[in-house]
Formats: sequence, structure tokens, C-alpha cells
Amino acid sequence: MQPASSIPPKPPFRAENVGSLLRPLALYAKRKEMDEMKRVPDDLKTVEDDAIKHAVKLQKDVGIKTITDGELRRFHISLMPLDSSQHSP
Repeated sequence: MQPASSIPPKPPFRAENVGSLLRPLALYAKRKEMDEMKRVPDDLKTVEDDAIKHAVKLQKDVGIKTITDGELRRFHISLMPLDSSQHSP
């Protein structure tokens, strides 16, 4: 492995982040309220819209040309608890 000082400042290829971005804490909190039936889906959509606007601005500000919504509306099935008693052979 090369020492950090010998690594060229620009890689010989071009790459941009395309995909999921970290979700803001406000979005996690709103989803938790949805899970607890304290909020309606329209409340969640408003927070998601704000988070997406921020994600788009962030990407534009740093010069990313391929802008995504950061997958902030994406539902992650991997976060759901699994019940092994319902496993079928």
C-alpha cells in the first residue's frame, strides 16, 4: 500500500455517490411516530419532502452531477423483526 503522501490528489477515474444518504433524525422520529400510530402518512410525507430538498441541495452544493433523492422514502425490510416461529420448511 502506498503512503498517503504518494497517492495522487485526483483519481484516474470519475466516481460519484449515487444511492442512499443518511436519514435525518427528524425523519427517524416521524417514522417512529407512524409506527406508534401517533401520526398519519401525510405528516411523514412532509418531513420526507423537507429531507429530500436538503439532500438535493447538499449534492448540488458539492458539485455532484447525478442528483438523487437519497432514497429517503425507501422502506427497509431488513429493519423489520423476524419471527422464526412462522418459518416454513
